[in-house]
Amino acid sequence: MKTFSLIILCNLFVVLSMQAQQTPKIELGELYIGNELFDINGRAFRLEDFRGKYILLGFWSQSSNESIADFKQLKKLKEQHADKLTIASICVDKIDNWKTSSKQKEITWYNLSNGTQKKEGIAKDFYIEKLPTYILIAPDGTYYARLVSAALYIANWENLPMP
Repeated sequence: MKTFSLIILCNLFVVLSMQAQQTPKIELGELYIGNELFDINGRAFRLEDFRGKYILLGFWSQSSNESIADFKQLKKLKEQHADKLTIASICVDKIDNWKTSSKQKEITWYNLSNGTQKKEGIAKDFYIEKLPTYILIAPDGTYYARLVSAALYIANWENLPMP
């Protein structure tokens, strides 16, 4: 029993050590100036292009059923709040998989990638581990909130301070 307890404690230490090393590069309230992101046609975007509105970054993958299911909520958000909110889905799949799956989905908002997967680029900046994850950027470019459900944004949208 002592050996089993020691193994559990060692595993817990390893997990906690890994989490300590994998903290987001950007903290809540900090200004975020990210790298270029690209749409499926190769057009480049930067988050600064969307300043003046809230920006909802939705990290997704074709292999995440929850991500795909949230697309209906994202479409609803876009329709209801287009004057105050820009939605940008950021796929963490390989480029070919992203382009193929994007053509199959009805994505009517910005659908972007920086050509890297979860461990690199913007996903690494925000320490994206679980999909979907949503990052809300305030109109001034600061990191405002983090949630794991688009439905939570719909439920709480009216409580957000508007620009």
